[in-house]
Amino acid sequence: ERMQPVRLGVYDLNGRAVTLLAHGNAMPGEHVAEWDSSGLPAGMYCIVLEADGQVHTRKLLLTGP
Repeated sequence: ERMQPVRLGVYDLNGRAVTLLAHGNAMPGEHVAEWDSSGLPAGMYCIVLEADGQVHTRKLLLTGP
């Protein structure tokens, strides 16, 4: 196993980047990223992971306080 490029970002439904959680090289395996969503409006967001030549997208519903 070797280091590989990884990019993890949060986007609104219009495709605009909200925040970049990870960008660089990482070893394969399980990792944890924290997202401080304070100050953002409630609604749907997409979390996009690019790694190992693949793109994985998941929707996330951010609710109000």
